[in-house]
Amino acid sequence: MAALITPEEVLDGFATDVSASEIPLYIAIINGADACLDKNEVPDDTQRALKLLAVRHLLALQATGGRGNVTSESAPSGASRSYAKYSGTNGTYYGDLLKSLDAYGCLTRVLDANQTKVGMWSVGGKKCRA
Repeated sequence: MAALITPEEVLDGFATDVSASEIPLYIAIINGADACLDKNEVPDDTQRALKLLAVRHLLALQATGGRGNVTSESAPSGASRSYAKYSGTNGTYYGDLLKSLDAYGCLTRVLDANQTKVGMWSVGGKKCRA
């Protein structure tokens, strides 16, 4: 039986501006890995840890709009700045840690498979591209 996580567990020790009402939606996306986790007999505690990392990764991506490190800058008033774009499991500490701990690739596959579906988040009526 797949391990369950709660929005309260996701937020415990994790700060985000994302609405608490959106967190169950991200949990539902991550629960797409349940069959793989169960098939590979991943222990419940490990499943919970992986799922928490995955949801926190999505929240961290949303907070930055998927924008990563500055890749180029200009200035003397033709101001410009370019950023790396992140999706899938790239771009956050949580995603990097998840990739190193997800031995069977269950959660990384869910995140990578859904990157086009999850690549645009709605935040307070505004669209943010991830």
